[in-house]
Amino acid sequence: DNFKNYIFIRFDRPIIAFRQWPNGVSVQFASGSKVQVKAASSYISLKQAEQTMKQELGNDKSIEQTIRRGRQTWNTLLGRLLVEGGTVEQRRTFYSCLFRASLFSRKFYEIDTDGRPYYYSPYDGKIYKGYMFTDNGFWDTFRALFPLTCLLHPTQQGRYIKALLDAPVWLAALMVAAGRDRRYGRQPRHFSHCRCLGQGYQDSVSRLRAQGLCS
Repeated sequence: DNFKNYIFIRFDRPIIAFRQWPNGVSVQFASGSKVQVKAASSYISLKQAEQTMKQELGNDKSIEQTIRRGRQTWNTLLGRLLVEGGTVEQRRTFYSCLFRASLFSRKFYEIDTDGRPYYYSPYDGKIYKGYMFTDNGFWDTFRALFPLTCLLHPTQQGRYIKALLDAPVWLAALMVAAGRDRRYGRQPRHFSHCRCLGQGYQDSVSRLRAQGLCS
Protein backbone atom coordinates (compact mmCIF):
# COMPACT_ATOMS: atom_id res chain seq x y z
CA ASP A 1 0.00 0.00 0.00
CA ASN A 2 2.89 2.40 0.64
CA PHE A 3 4.78 1.64 -2.58
CA LYS A 4 5.92 4.95 -4.10
CA ASN A 5 8.50 6.18 -6.58
CA TYR A 6 9.95 9.55 -5.59
CA ILE A 7 11.49 11.57 -8.43
CA PHE A 8 13.84 14.52 -7.97
CA ILE A 9 14.41 16.73 -11.04
CA ARG A 10 16.78 19.67 -11.44
CA PHE A 11 16.88 22.09 -14.40
CA ASP A 12 19.81 24.31 -15.34
CA ARG A 13 17.50 27.07 -16.55
CA PRO A 14 14.87 29.01 -14.57
CA ILE A 15 11.22 27.97 -14.86
CA ILE A 16 9.05 30.89 -15.94
CA ALA A 17 5.70 29.13 -15.56
CA PHE A 18 4.25 25.82 -14.51
CA ARG A 19 0.92 24.05 -14.38
CA GLN A 20 -0.25 21.25 -12.10
CA TRP A 21 -3.05 18.75 -12.43
CA PRO A 22 -3.92 15.58 -10.44
CA ASN A 23 -1.60 13.26 -12.37
CA GLY A 24 1.28 15.48 -13.41
CA VAL A 25 2.88 18.84 -13.96
CA SER A 26 4.17 20.86 -16.91
CA VAL A 27 6.88 23.51 -16.85
CA GLN A 28 7.75 26.34 -19.22
CA PHE A 29 11.09 27.96 -19.99
CA ALA A 30 12.05 31.06 -21.91
CA SER A 31 11.51 30.70 -25.63
CA GLY A 32 14.56 29.29 -27.41
CA SER A 33 16.16 27.98 -24.22
CA LYS A 34 18.33 24.88 -24.33
CA VAL A 35 17.57 23.13 -21.05
CA GLN A 36 19.58 20.39 -19.40
CA VAL A 37 17.71 18.16 -16.95
CA LYS A 38 19.03 15.90 -14.20
CA ALA A 39 16.70 13.35 -12.68
CA ALA A 40 16.98 10.68 -10.02
CA SER A 41 14.46 8.44 -8.29
CA SER A 42 14.06 6.60 -5.01
CA TYR A 43 11.65 4.09 -3.49
CA ILE A 44 12.51 5.41 -0.03
CA SER A 45 12.04 9.19 0.03
CA LEU A 46 12.36 12.40 -1.95
CA LYS A 47 15.41 13.30 0.13
CA GLN A 48 17.04 10.03 -0.89
CA ALA A 49 16.25 10.75 -4.54
CA GLU A 50 18.13 14.05 -4.21
CA GLN A 51 21.00 12.24 -2.48
CA THR A 52 21.16 9.71 -5.31
CA MET A 53 21.37 12.54 -7.84
CA LYS A 54 24.32 14.02 -5.97
CA GLN A 55 26.03 10.63 -5.85
CA GLU A 56 25.52 9.71 -9.49
CA LEU A 57 25.32 13.01 -11.38
CA GLY A 58 26.43 15.71 -8.97
CA ASN A 59 29.80 16.44 -10.58
CA ASP A 60 28.64 16.28 -14.20
CA LYS A 61 28.23 19.68 -15.84
CA SER A 62 26.79 18.39 -19.11
CA ILE A 63 25.15 15.31 -20.60
CA GLU A 64 28.26 14.83 -22.74
CA GLN A 65 30.29 14.43 -19.56
CA THR A 66 27.85 11.80 -18.30
CA ILE A 67 28.08 9.96 -21.61
CA ARG A 68 31.89 9.93 -21.42
CA ARG A 69 31.79 8.55 -17.87
CA GLY A 70 29.33 5.87 -18.93
CA ARG A 71 31.50 4.85 -21.88
CA GLN A 72 34.59 4.68 -19.68
CA THR A 73 32.74 2.55 -17.11
CA TRP A 74 31.63 0.06 -19.76
CA ASN A 75 35.08 -0.10 -21.35
CA THR A 76 36.62 -0.86 -17.96
CA LEU A 77 34.00 -3.50 -17.21
CA LEU A 78 34.20 -5.28 -20.58
CA GLY A 79 37.99 -4.95 -20.51
CA ARG A 80 38.21 -7.42 -17.65
CA LEU A 81 38.23 -10.12 -20.32
CA LEU A 82 40.76 -9.98 -23.13
CA VAL A 83 39.87 -12.24 -26.05
CA GLU A 84 42.58 -13.55 -28.35
CA GLY A 85 42.14 -15.25 -31.70
CA GLY A 86 38.93 -15.61 -33.67
CA THR A 87 37.57 -13.28 -36.29
CA VAL A 88 36.54 -9.67 -35.76
CA GLU A 89 32.90 -10.72 -36.06
CA GLN A 90 33.35 -13.45 -33.44
CA ARG A 91 34.98 -11.01 -31.03
CA ARG A 92 32.15 -8.54 -31.58
CA THR A 93 29.64 -11.28 -30.81
CA PHE A 94 31.52 -12.23 -27.66
CA TYR A 95 31.63 -8.71 -26.27
CA SER A 96 28.02 -8.06 -27.28
CA CYS A 97 27.00 -11.11 -25.26
CA LEU A 98 29.20 -10.05 -22.34
CA PHE A 99 27.57 -6.61 -22.41
CA ARG A 100 24.08 -8.15 -22.20
CA ALA A 101 25.17 -10.56 -19.48
CA SER A 102 26.34 -7.55 -17.46
CA LEU A 103 23.00 -5.72 -17.58
CA PHE A 104 21.34 -7.89 -14.91
CA SER A 105 20.68 -8.14 -12.06
CA ARG A 106 19.79 -4.52 -11.35
CA LYS A 107 20.43 -2.80 -8.06
CA PHE A 108 17.32 -2.24 -5.97
CA TYR A 109 19.18 -0.76 -3.02
CA GLU A 110 20.16 2.85 -2.42
CA ILE A 111 23.07 4.54 -0.64
CA ASP A 112 22.39 6.84 2.32
CA THR A 113 24.32 9.98 3.29
CA ASP A 114 26.80 7.88 5.27
CA GLY A 115 27.57 5.66 2.29
CA ARG A 116 25.67 2.67 3.64
CA PRO A 117 23.29 0.55 1.51
CA TYR A 118 19.63 0.19 2.41
CA TYR A 119 16.44 -0.57 0.53
CA TYR A 120 12.68 -0.52 0.44
CA SER A 121 11.33 -4.07 0.56
CA PRO A 122 8.45 -4.74 -1.85
CA TYR A 123 7.50 -7.76 0.26
CA ASP A 124 6.42 -5.95 3.42
CA GLY A 125 6.83 -2.24 2.61
CA LYS A 126 9.56 -1.73 5.22
CA ILE A 127 13.05 -0.22 4.98
CA TYR A 128 16.02 -2.48 5.68
CA LYS A 129 19.78 -2.12 5.82
CA GLY A 130 21.75 -4.06 3.24
CA TYR A 131 21.46 -5.00 -0.42
CA MET A 132 18.63 -6.01 -2.71
CA PHE A 133 18.59 -6.78 -6.43
CA THR A 134 15.89 -7.28 -9.05
CA ASP A 135 15.34 -8.20 -12.72
CA ASN A 136 16.81 -11.68 -12.63
CA GLY A 137 14.58 -14.46 -13.94
CA PHE A 138 16.82 -16.96 -12.11
CA TRP A 139 15.70 -19.82 -14.36
CA ASP A 140 19.05 -20.56 -15.99
CA THR A 141 21.17 -17.66 -14.78
CA PHE A 142 22.45 -19.76 -11.89
CA ARG A 143 23.84 -22.29 -14.39
CA ALA A 144 25.99 -19.94 -16.48
CA LEU A 145 25.65 -16.28 -15.48
CA PHE A 146 26.35 -16.78 -11.77
CA PRO A 147 29.64 -18.64 -12.39
CA LEU A 148 30.65 -15.87 -14.80
CA THR A 149 29.88 -13.08 -12.34
CA CYS A 150 31.67 -14.97 -9.56
CA LEU A 151 34.82 -14.77 -11.69
CA LEU A 152 34.42 -11.23 -13.02
CA HIS A 153 32.62 -9.50 -10.14
CA PRO A 154 33.14 -11.55 -6.95
CA THR A 155 32.31 -8.69 -4.57
CA GLN A 156 29.10 -7.82 -6.37
CA GLN A 157 28.06 -11.47 -6.66
CA GLY A 158 28.69 -11.92 -2.96
CA ARG A 159 26.31 -9.05 -2.26
CA TYR A 160 23.74 -10.63 -4.54
CA ILE A 161 23.90 -14.00 -2.77
CA LYS A 162 23.63 -12.24 0.60
CA ALA A 163 20.55 -10.42 -0.68
CA LEU A 164 18.99 -13.76 -1.66
CA LEU A 165 19.55 -15.13 1.81
CA ASP A 166 18.12 -12.00 3.41
CA ALA A 167 14.89 -12.31 1.38
CA PRO A 168 13.87 -15.97 1.84
CA VAL A 169 10.36 -15.49 0.45
CA TRP A 170 11.77 -14.17 -2.80
CA LEU A 171 14.34 -16.97 -2.85
CA ALA A 172 11.65 -19.56 -2.26
CA ALA A 173 9.54 -18.24 -5.11
CA LEU A 174 12.43 -18.52 -7.57
CA MET A 175 14.34 -21.58 -6.36
CA VAL A 176 11.92 -23.71 -8.38
CA ALA A 177 14.60 -23.51 -11.07
CA ALA A 178 16.92 -25.61 -8.93
CA GLY A 179 14.53 -28.48 -8.31
CA ARG A 180 11.71 -30.46 -9.83
CA ASP A 181 9.17 -29.85 -7.07
CA ARG A 182 7.12 -26.86 -8.29
CA ARG A 183 5.58 -26.48 -4.84
CA TYR A 184 8.66 -24.52 -3.74
CA GLY A 185 7.49 -21.61 -5.87
CA ARG A 186 3.82 -21.80 -4.96
CA GLN A 187 4.08 -22.35 -1.20
CA PRO A 188 7.01 -20.32 0.14
CA ARG A 189 5.79 -20.71 3.71
CA HIS A 190 6.79 -24.41 3.49
CA PHE A 191 10.16 -23.62 1.94
CA SER A 192 13.27 -25.30 3.30
CA HIS A 193 16.73 -24.10 2.23
CA CYS A 194 18.24 -27.49 3.08
CA ARG A 195 15.55 -29.40 1.21
CA CYS A 196 15.84 -27.19 -1.86
CA LEU A 197 19.62 -27.35 -1.97
CA GLY A 198 19.43 -31.09 -1.46
CA GLN A 199 17.04 -31.39 -4.38
CA GLY A 200 19.40 -29.35 -6.54
CA TYR A 201 22.27 -31.66 -5.57
CA GLN A 202 20.25 -34.77 -6.41
CA ASP A 203 19.25 -33.34 -9.79
CA SER A 204 22.86 -32.50 -10.62
CA VAL A 205 24.11 -35.96 -9.64
CA SER A 206 21.34 -37.61 -11.66
CA ARG A 207 22.36 -35.68 -14.77
CA LEU A 208 26.04 -36.56 -14.31
CA ARG A 209 25.18 -40.23 -13.85
CA ALA A 210 23.05 -40.21 -17.00
CA GLN A 211 26.06 -38.88 -18.90
CA GLY A 212 28.38 -41.45 -17.35
CA LEU A 213 30.39 -38.72 -15.62
CA CYS A 214 29.93 -39.98 -12.07
CA SER A 215 29.01 -43.19 -10.30
